[in-house]
Amino acid sequence: MILDIFSVIESDLVLVLEESLEYDSNKMEELLNFSIKLLKILLQILNTKYERINNIISDNEYQKLNIESSDRIFKLQNGFYTLVYDEKIDSRIQ
Repeated sequence: MILDIFSVIESDLVLVLEESLEYDSNKMEELLNFSIKLLKILLQILNTKYERINNIISDNEYQKLNIESSDRIFKLQNGFYTLVYDEKIDSRIQ
């Protein structure tokens, strides 16, 4: 799921740069900040997996942390689609 979102971010950034050399720096900053949040979640997921493999946390704790990470990704994903696609819909309506 995270990689899918990064793929959309990349295509959106490339599209912006292909359309014009002038780009909305605020939007670019929002996309980059969003990417940082995703990378932090990915790091948390990898750390959780490492801790489970090395028996630092129990299966129950591992499942709980995975559910929390999935929830965070889902919320971010909804925010991302609002950020990217609502703007595109608005521009098409105008």
